[in-house]
Order: sequence, then structure tokens, then C-alpha cells
Amino acid sequence: MRHRKSTLVAAATAAALIPLSLTGAANAASGKAPVTAKDRAAKAYAESWQERPGDYLALEKAVKKAGGDSLRFNVPAVGMENATASQVQKAYAKAENAHGDGDVSTKDVPSDAFQVSGSWYHTQDQYGEWWTASGHWNFRDDFVNGSAPDDASGIALDEVDKKCWENDGDNLLAADWQNEPYDQMWRHSSSPTSNIWNIRDRVQGFAMKADHGTHLLHLRRVGYNCDNNDKMAASYHYEHNQDGSGGWGASISIGVMTLSYNGSGGDTMQKSPKVFYNNPAS
Repeated sequence: MRHRKSTLVAAATAAALIPLSLTGAANAASGKAPVTAKDRAAKAYAESWQERPGDYLALEKAVKKAGGDSLRFNVPAVGMENATASQVQKAYAKAENAHGDGDVSTKDVPSDAFQVSGSWYHTQDQYGEWWTASGHWNFRDDFVNGSAPDDASGIALDEVDKKCWENDGDNLLAADWQNEPYDQMWRHSSSPTSNIWNIRDRVQGFAMKADHGTHLLHLRRVGYNCDNNDKMAASYHYEHNQDGSGGWGASISIGVMTLSYNGSGGDTMQKSPKVFYNNPAS
């Protein structure tokens, strides 16, 4: 887990990475699309992880301040499932106190080169109601190997009642180890319940350009003829590769993301939390 000095990002840069208007509810009167609770929480979520990767308490605080609720995390690095931010941070503190000599694997991609986690959160305002599934990745500070092919970040959803919920877009934000935003990524494929992004995997000045980031997929309520207590499922996947060539094709479904390389994939490693579920209020 890392705590880094915050690097403030200009509003214009943040808006370019996550397409939000910053003019608030005044947009509604002017005929422009309003800034919704979904938009505010997505911006807060991505910027919090950009500035303080691995700080789940800060992430929870940012999302709640922006109007989000029901935030729960799956964090395989510390064995946590459907956990609160406080539970995750306590598990990290316990793990750090018991830390040994670390990874001694001879693999070209060390088993602890990066970590992933996943979460759901809920937003609602006068403009609508949303559930957002998210994934995060975070490379180790001293791991530097960014090379072809591109990395892949993917989210898949399941158990979504399409009478009541529909895809309402996605966001992806990456940053380098100094928390400066990185924008060399693009959507590879998408469906109503999934998407995959290419992330250009590069190093500059002995630093990973896509050191950490967030991937969000939003569902908007479109109907009420369904059980509000039914839980929706999500899975998040990040595949890192190095010292290869060419590109890849990919497919994703709940619990599985598969990359097929058309050149040499080089050394690869994919990580994902267990399938995680939203936490509707009872």
C-alpha cells in the first residue's frame, strides 16, 4: 500500500480524462446535460485513487462526500471480500506488520508486481439512480517493466435485470507513480454488461506510465419492476505482459478474461479479485 504526496491535477486535465462538466446544476437551466451524482462520484473515485493509490479510507471518504454509498471492496492481496474500507486498511496494517522477505520468485513478472481490487458503490439524485462496478490496479513502486504488448483492463457484469438496469457508460483513468495522469489507453471492446480497455504499457524515466488506475462501469435504473434486494455480480481483470510483440484480441465474461496474442505475448500475468456483488440497502 502506498501513500504518496498529492499532486494536484488541473480541472481541464481531469475533465479530459473523465468527461464531466464542472458547472454543476446550472447546466440544467441552460439546456446542457446536468452533472449527476454518478458523474460526481466517478470523478471523486478516480481522482482519489490517482492521488492516494491503496488508501481505501480516503477512497471511501471521497465517494461518500460526492454522494455515493454502499461501498464494499474485494481485495485479494489481504484476503478481504465484501469489506468496508476500515476492514481493508486494518488487514493491510496487519499484513505489513507480519511482512517477511517478500517475493523470491524467479519469474520475469514477480507475483507481487501489481495488485488488483474491485468494488461496487451506489449513487442517486433527482436525475437518476446508478450502481457502479469498479476495478483498480496498482503496481509496486520498485517494479519497472513497461513494454509491448499493451496491458488489458476488463470488467464484466452478471445477474443484471435488464428490465431495471442498463449500461450508462464507463470511465478509465491511469496515472504514473508520481500521480500524474496518463492517457494512452482506448476501449478495445464493449457490450451492455462488459468492456475491455487497451492500456499502452510504457516506461519513462525509470517509471511505469500506467502505474495505477481505476476502471468504472455504470448501470442506470430504467425500471422498477424488479426486486431491489437482488444482488448484481461483477468481476475485474488486469493482464500485464512484457518483452513481447504484436497485439491481442480479447473476450470477457463474468470471472474470465482471455487474451489471444497475435505476436509474442512475452511474459504475462493476469490478476482478478473473486466475483464481487453490490450491497443494496436492506
